[in-house]
Amino acid sequence: MSEDNKNTYFFSDAHLIAGAYEQERDRNEKVVEFINYVSEHGKRLFIVGDLFDFWFEYKHSIPQTDPRILGSIATAVDNGVEVHYCSGNHDLWLGKYLEENVGVNIHDGSFEILIEGRKFFIAHGDGLFKKDRGYNTMKALFRNPVAKWLFRMLHPDLGIRLAKLLSKSSQQNPISDSYISDRKKLLQEFARGKFAEGFDSVILGHIHEPDLLVEESKTYINLGDWITHFTYASFDGKELSLCYWKGV
Repeated sequence: MSEDNKNTYFFSDAHLIAGAYEQERDRNEKVVEFINYVSEHGKRLFIVGDLFDFWFEYKHSIPQTDPRILGSIATAVDNGVEVHYCSGNHDLWLGKYLEENVGVNIHDGSFEILIEGRKFFIAHGDGLFKKDRGYNTMKALFRNPVAKWLFRMLHPDLGIRLAKLLSKSSQQNPISDSYISDRKKLLQEFARGKFAEGFDSVILGHIHEPDLLVEESKTYINLGDWITHFTYASFDGKELSLCYWKGV
């Protein structure tokens, strides 16, 4: 397939759990299958946060993930796919490992990029609003170099185990339908604001609920998740589409 006929792909919120391959086998295999598909048919891949449920890099250690996940990303890079990773709220502590050892372009937060002549705004989607003040304060504390240094002082086995327990605890707090509905409206209004700033396309994630808004020539997509929805976006150079992964 020629480069001109290859699409750009986006997905987010797989929340793959380190050290839980047997429990996560089905989801892991779907993610690997999707990345392998992009490796063959794609020009670019954007991972828009929270690929893993937790990520922290020690000097000589990273979380024990399914090796096929990083392997499939590395293969995509080797095949000429331009891979980007935008940090989410579960991978605030992305370091240099994926960039230096896998070849991924790391974006620490939101960014804009020109793709096939269209101006994209891409962000995970957390902490975008004034009502998120408490969350953003906590996020700033976690991102503080002192907090990172203190966590790094823990032995990797203990630190990663602690982080997994905290992550599991957060997953056990169900998100209400009213919260999702409120967030969908807020994110749509946020996207409209970006349209007014001159962006052609807005890509977000975080709320685990796929959404599509098309207004004239502008498109907003929320990428949903790879826990229950298995949704992604595809851009062919003209049209940005919300898609459901059904396998190869």
